[in-house]
Amino acid sequence: PPFADRADLVANLRNLIDDKEQPVFTDEHQQACLLLNRLNRKEVASSGARWLVVAPAAVLDWLEKEVEALPQSAARKPTLARFVYTSRPGFPSDVSLEVVEKAPQNLLNLWGVDWLLVSADLWKPAARYVPPGFIVATAPERGDLALPPSHPFRFRHEWTKKALGQLKRGYRERKDEISTYERAQDHESRWLSEHDWAGEIAWRLTRIHELRRSSKSGETKRLLEELQSLRPSCVEILDQISEIYDMGLPSVLETIQEGIGEERSNRPSALTNGMRADQEVAFQKRFTGLSFQHRMHPDISGLPRELFYNNDSLKDANTIQSRDARGNWAWTPYPARRVWAHVAGVESHGENPDEIRFIESQLKDFLEWAKTAGRPIGRVGGPWEVACLTFYVKQEQAISAMLQRLSGERRTTRFTFPQAHTEIVCGTVDRFQGREADLVFLSLRNTRRVGFMDSPNRLNVAITRARQQLVIVGNADYFASCHTPELEELAKRSHRIDGTTKGGKRK
Repeated sequence: PPFADRADLVANLRNLIDDKEQPVFTDEHQQACLLLNRLNRKEVASSGARWLVVAPAAVLDWLEKEVEALPQSAARKPTLARFVYTSRPGFPSDVSLEVVEKAPQNLLNLWGVDWLLVSADLWKPAARYVPPGFIVATAPERGDLALPPSHPFRFRHEWTKKALGQLKRGYRERKDEISTYERAQDHESRWLSEHDWAGEIAWRLTRIHELRRSSKSGETKRLLEELQSLRPSCVEILDQISEIYDMGLPSVLETIQEGIGEERSNRPSALTNGMRADQEVAFQKRFTGLSFQHRMHPDISGLPRELFYNNDSLKDANTIQSRDARGNWAWTPYPARRVWAHVAGVESHGENPDEIRFIESQLKDFLEWAKTAGRPIGRVGGPWEVACLTFYVKQEQAISAMLQRLSGERRTTRFTFPQAHTEIVCGTVDRFQGREADLVFLSLRNTRRVGFMDSPNRLNVAITRARQQLVIVGNADYFASCHTPELEELAKRSHRIDGTTKGGKRK
């Protein structure tokens, strides 16, 4: 396929079975691996925070096994204690403490462990014995808040967050600064409630595939290390993850070129080995590049031809001049066919409203022009085609909401404006691969990070969809020095215009 749907990857990863035909890699085991990876990462382990983990008993069972499986030489191996039911003398009647890898000890051992584990069914009777110093990573019904205000744990927990105050060493995750015990609890608990193991594996596999032709070798190395830290030690699933990568991410053409590994079958073929392995001559006879393009105005095709094709392909066919000569495209509010509308903008909760307001103002201008221009000549009655593209789903949804307001339609991806003889679609760059439009607005959304726009293949798709006009909308100052060569070149070599909006009008 032209893109991999991450939901399909996640669905496969959630149903893995290990190589030795042992029990399946259960949901509880996956949750345990995610907990271990999240709370034991370097910046959190060195923060000084001690974690109270309240989760189903099966999750805690696997968590103990995974910690036990960590090598003694591991840089970080947390010490654990866990509340369990017991009737041993000397312990409270309904709850006692068992220290992992040691004989049952008294409650004083709680003061020396990194993580305290409590199964969800034991939480209420055990909570009164939790000393100060622990903050909650996961908890049923928000854990401490499910207890009455007078409960001893409530008092000790509030004291921990307020009296201890600052972490020994704060840490940062994207835009979030985590410097206090209270902030660490809120941040990690929310993150764990919104993510799962399969999703974390899926997006890393996707990023590694996207960066396979990128110069960012350091980023790929980091992602591989993160994958390693997420893998379980108690079951063997490496081959299954590799299969999902090989089968789910490469396109059919890539598979024929590179193969998916001869170990997949004892009968070598073009599918397993690729056509390059032992059949270079056969491959060269069949392989051909895209010599000429028949879509883009020459002012749009020039830069991608240089950045991605070394000026050897994507040459302008003579059909473009004849198409434009016959047509009636005359919407020219910009100084060039490829412009960068500088919108400083602010990304919040996955959306950049400033970029969307600018796009809306330009669409209104275009629709007014299209009403008088009539239908495009030579398209057999078809409408003008406009695409509003972005790299991120939440920004796509926000653009869709804007187009719903503008059109009065309740659709989500395709909107019609009959009086203006225009159809506007919105979508992600990945889903728009293989398609084209007369006018394309490309919303970058991000203002302080590149994200996965550093994929050369994805960026190539994004800037080669427009026939007549490409308008890139984003923070030109940031992307001109973002340390991703292709994006920097795009920002520096595209004609810059002011994208500031006020009241729906461009300054």
